Amino acid sequence: GAMRRMRAEFERLATEFTDDYMARLERSPKPLDFVHELACKLPLAAIGDILGLEPDDWKRILVWSEALVGDIDPDYRRPEESRGATTYRAMYEMRTYIEALITESREHGAARGGVIDHMVHTPVQGSLLSDQQLIGYLFLLIGAGNDTTRNALSGGVAALLDHPDECERLLADPTLIPQAVEEILRWTSPVGSFLRTAREDFVLAGTRIAAGDTVGLFYPSANRDDRVFPDPYRFDIARSPNRHLTFGFGTHFCLGTNLARIELQASLKALLPYLGHIELAGAPVQTHQTHVMGYERLPLRYRA
Repeated sequence: GAMRRMRAEFERLATEFTDDYMARLERSPKPLDFVHELACKLPLAAIGDILGLEPDDWKRILVWSEALVGDIDPDYRRPEESRGATTYRAMYEMRTYIEALITESREHGAARGGVIDHMVHTPVQGSLLSDQQLIGYLFLLIGAGNDTTRNALSGGVAALLDHPDECERLLADPTLIPQAVEEILRWTSPVGSFLRTAREDFVLAGTRIAAGDTVGLFYPSANRDDRVFPDPYRFDIARSPNRHLTFGFGTHFCLGTNLARIELQASLKALLPYLGHIELAGAPVQTHQTHVMGYERLPLRYRA
């Protein structure tokens, strides 16, 4: 319900960001990167607004969260600093920032009612959350709130441009946007893998898993299971049913599912007037890791 009430604002922001990007792209003699010039903006604005973060902080948050998944801004990396050291520094700076948010909320936020203030001042099972719990939760909300949706949108645009028939199909029938979003989520699987711990002995497809074993989950594989998805390597924006596992399952089902869907729907709606006028301007650059997967760069150009 809260997400539905925010839909109109997300659509307004998506239109504003998209119109600005496309105006610059049409004038630009060089390709413009879709990932950092457009795809990152709505997810960052949405999570920043929901958590009550200052807009002036959003750029720093983007740089930190990208560094944590291996996409390090060259301007952020110091001379002679290794990639590992840069990542560690980003984690330290982001933790320090979150600690300051928690301290400020404890001192001034008891009656304000924002998401961070609720987390700091609301008992859970009889106790307030500890610093460790608050820091971990805010790391997750801030990072996952912008990386995954940005990667899904970038990957979705790349897929539409790689499949012009499906792109034309969407342009001809905008009512397919919700279904297209589900196929983009299946196709891109922005969270590539997770580790879980088995709680009990189990046999899976002939493999014995013991309680306490660490188990690797690979979401792109699950989302291409031919027992569930007919022709799983075909990008089909009207695929139905589409029982993808992009958001996980059970206890670990993604908290931001509805937020991500509404952001992606708003972004596709804003992009529709332009999809027939853009094209790839070189090979996309993908991130080099298997946890949060996506694009570092997606160069686009405008065509008449």
